[in-house]
Amino acid sequence: MKRILLLLKMVLLAAAGLAQQTVISGTVIDADTHEPLAGASVTTGNTAVVTNDDGFFTLKATRSSLEEEGEWPALVVSYLGYSSQRIAFDASPFAEGDEERLPLTIALKLAAIRLQEVLVTGGDPRELVLAAIDRIPVNYPRMSELHHCFYR
Repeated sequence: MKRILLLLKMVLLAAAGLAQQTVISGTVIDADTHEPLAGASVTTGNTAVVTNDDGFFTLKATRSSLEEEGEWPALVVSYLGYSSQRIAFDASPFAEGDEERLPLTIALKLAAIRLQEVLVTGGDPRELVLAAIDRIPVNYPRMSELHHCFYR
């Protein structure tokens, strides 16, 4: 009888743990071309995933890791060369009536970064190599800078 009660308790605890799991899914696309973005980072709380080749993600987390003082943390989506997007949920993203919001479609916009002008000049290759060899002591000092930074 004790074994049956112990087994029943274990099954109920496992079921309670599974009931606490939350799943957020969706697709990350380019806002202009509507092409999927493979490799975009999707994070919330202390859980993070990366989108697949079709831009699809499934983020699984326990509700306890998502809740911070009664509030749901925002979903943050980022991708190299694009502006990050933060999606805040008013309450649980899985409350009744929110089923139409899932799966999510998240459109990221390109973020242009202006770089400084680069000037490329030609010259004699032999002179360039000799100048590089002459600057080895300046470019690669014998004393490591790390020794100065972490020395106590």
